Amino acid sequence: MDVDAWLERFYTEDATIQYANSPAVSVADARKVFKEIWAKFDGLEHDIIHVDYASPCIYHRCIVRYLVKGDDPRTQEIKIPALATMLMRKDANGNLKSYKMEVFIDPSPVFARISEKGL
Repeated sequence: MDVDAWLERFYTEDATIQYANSPAVSVADARKVFKEIWAKFDGLEHDIIHVDYASPCIYHRCIVRYLVKGDDPRTQEIKIPALATMLMRKDANGNLKSYKMEVFIDPSPVFARISEKGL
């Protein structure tokens, strides 16, 4: 899970990201937060349910599968439904990237598990 590669590939330099009930943050601030939290996972995957593009917005509905460090992937994976919206524009190289992402999710089961484990 390479946070830097993910942010550089999919987001503009001036993008904002809002996750759950947290306030929107810059890509620079999101980089720090995601690196800290992703370090507590052995796995993070998305099972895509639906994607739609109505310019300039991508709508992405999925089930996010989290595996907290040290948990058994067969019995302790946490699955949470989510919806993300990503406002898109082309960068200087013509690549379509998000300049604003909003993630609608209740991550409390994941944070509860992290807390239980003392991570």
